[in-house]
This record gives sequence, structure tokens and C-alpha cells, in this order.
Amino acid sequence: MARHLHAAGGPLVGKGLCGKKLKDAYGNGIYSITVGDLVRARRQKDLAFEKRYGELIDDGFLVPDEEINPMVVHHYEMGTGLGHELFYWDGWNRNPHQVATAKKLGVLDPKNSMVAILKASRCVCYDRLLHRRGLKPNGDRPDDKVDEVFNRRWNIFATHFRSVRKALAQERVPILKIDARQDLGIVTELMLEGAQKLRPVCREQGLLVGVPV
Repeated sequence: MARHLHAAGGPLVGKGLCGKKLKDAYGNGIYSITVGDLVRARRQKDLAFEKRYGELIDDGFLVPDEEINPMVVHHYEMGTGLGHELFYWDGWNRNPHQVATAKKLGVLDPKNSMVAILKASRCVCYDRLLHRRGLKPNGDRPDDKVDEVFNRRWNIFATHFRSVRKALAQERVPILKIDARQDLGIVTELMLEGAQKLRPVCREQGLLVGVPV
């Protein structure tokens, strides 16, 4: 049975970095589904999609669920077809409808799933944005350069997060609470500890079992 680790939290809270650290630990044994990456990839190859949603995305708004959900489901089916045992989900719990769709897909079952909620204040996440700007002044995403975009993304997160928490509670999915105000190195270690609890069963492909300790 495949296992599913979902990351929830505001922009710049550390979800993407946690995904990279999990990939380093699990290698080919983990399959990451990051909504932001899917959207960026589609913008590059789908001219109609870019024309319809490009400016919306650059201004910090979300792509509608009727576009996002089929993209995510398709990517998940690709991962299951490759035989992956552990899935890392980043950005597919932004509203209760996405939670309900994940439940129908079978990836929010209490028997094989966990949600890691990374909690940090707006100020902490904004400080991380400033730090990232210092490392990469030109940025590679709109929110790297424009405060208004970060603020809009944060407000969208804050508007929906309470209802998302309620929807997750109704599904009785185990919750891992991570204090993301800490150094991101500590945050990623806590996420790795959570992944250990979802250690997949090794298959004949030789997928890595567990996280090295």
C-alpha cells in the first residue's frame, strides 16, 4: 500500500525545502507532487493555459480547482504506475474542496496518510522571503520580487486554512504539527521523522526503505 505525506502551511514556510530533503533521503523511493511545479511546467508548454492564467498566477492568485485537480490526479497516476511507495504532496490542500478530492482519490486515508502542518507567522515567512531575495536578487518567481504578491498569497492561505484544518479533522487523518519558526534545518529533520512513520514496504525494484538514521 502506498503511503502519503501531505505538507500544509503558508508560503515560504518550508514545504518545498522539506520535499527536497525527503528526495535526498529516499531517492527514487519517493514521488513528489508539488502543485506549484506542475503549474510552472504547464505554463511553459501550454500556450492556451499561459494566456488564460499567466497574469493571474503572477499576481499571486490561485488557478481554479477545475484546472488543478485533473493535473494533480494525472501526475499521481503516473507515480502509481511507476510503483512508488511514498508520495509527498505539497500545495494540494489549499481549500476544503481539494481535501475532499484527495479523500476520494484515496490519498487521505488515515491508514496510509499523514498531514504535516508547518506553522510559522507571516513575519517569519516574510523574513525568509527577504533572505531568499538576498541570495537571488533577480528571483525566479513573482513573489521573490514583489511584496504585494507575497501578501496576496499569504492572505489566500490565511482565509482558507481554518476550513482546511476542519476538513482534515473530519477525515481523521493523523496530524504532525511542526513549529516552522525554528531553523529550517530543524524543520526538515522533523519532517524526516514524520516520514519514518510512513515507511514504505520495499518492492522488487529495490526502492529505499525508510530514512537513514
